[in-house]
Amino acid sequence: MKAALAFPVITASFALAIGASPAAAQQAGPYTHEQCRAATAVLAETDGRDSDAADIVMSEDCEAYRRAFAFDVSQDMERMKALLKDKGIDYESALTERILECERRTHAVMLQPVAPGEPARNRDEILEACAANAQMSLYAAAIVELNAVERRRHEIEQRDYETAVEARDLRIRELEQMERDRQRAIEDARIAHENAMADWRRRVALCESGQIEYCQPQ
Repeated sequence: MKAALAFPVITASFALAIGASPAAAQQAGPYTHEQCRAATAVLAETDGRDSDAADIVMSEDCEAYRRAFAFDVSQDMERMKALLKDKGIDYESALTERILECERRTHAVMLQPVAPGEPARNRDEILEACAANAQMSLYAAAIVELNAVERRRHEIEQRDYETAVEARDLRIRELEQMERDRQRAIEDARIAHENAMADWRRRVALCESGQIEYCQPQ
């Protein structure tokens, strides 16, 4: 009987080993962001029992990466951009137009003479600052518009709901009135039948008493 082949399982520990230089777990650093992430995964796999991975995670390099990415909102912004696009808010096109405007403004600024004592202008810095301001301004405006869209949607849904409730209540009242009318018609028919039967019995009694004029059918 042939022995089954054992395929290697790639774990975070293996990823840490291949993503680092030899003896990465023992090296004093510096560590890359990928090594920090791999070491964190190793700690998760080993329930924190891997001391080498712990040393890497607790290193100044990894702490610096954690601080650097603590306020990284790029993923949140990407999700928000997707939501804006889904709601029909064209943030990207507006940003493209504003960046083109920034390029024109930057070009105009760079053509102006530098006043005595004024530091030399850096085109990239001016353009980057203008683009960043445009992005934040448009992003804030897009969020305001998104909130307005959501309010309008909520108002429309609320009106539709209230209209549906009113229609339902009206239909209930109509059905209740129809039932009352039906019951009234049944009661009127019962009373009319009882009156007719009482009159018939009276005529029969009179006929049997000898008053032949009541013996003729009506």
